[in-house]
Amino acid sequence: MNKIKLIYISDEKGLIGIKEGNHWEQPFYLPKDLAHFQKMTSANIVVMGRETFNAMDNKPLPYRTNIVMTKQSDYEHLDKSGTINICHSVNGLFKRIDHLKADIYILGGANIYEQFLDLADEIIHTCVHTDYSEHSYGEFKYFNPDLSQFSLENKTEVIKNKDAITGKEFEFTISTYKRSIY
Repeated sequence: MNKIKLIYISDEKGLIGIKEGNHWEQPFYLPKDLAHFQKMTSANIVVMGRETFNAMDNKPLPYRTNIVMTKQSDYEHLDKSGTINICHSVNGLFKRIDHLKADIYILGGANIYEQFLDLADEIIHTCVHTDYSEHSYGEFKYFNPDLSQFSLENKTEVIKNKDAITGKEFEFTISTYKRSIY
């Protein structure tokens, strides 16, 4: 059976997205975290919302089965590589992947995380030790899951890394929570 894993990066207050013009961006691009993300998700299934996919310049992540969730029934993405699958519901997603033997990584955004939280076996959270909203302005999206049904399995030591876009150095930890109550 496929394990469902939510994986995300946020600041200490749970900020996961910043509206830039008419699209959403993630607040951090930390190479060490991105390497961890790639290691965890490669050769697996990644599920994201349409806005998250748009924030990735509508490009599929290589070496993964990419699934975009959207409520827009007419949403079509012209993908010449054939690596994008469109699903309109959680049930539709499970029907589409029932033959695959890989873990399912939920990449967001906030609405997609909420849809899968009760189904998640694991949560992998990179917490950047800052309050990003103090240094920025605009519209923000937050994700602060209820962890009462999860147990902390592992937490890294503090990792320091410079943001690939801003050059600002941040400290972060990566925590893995496993569901303890089903």
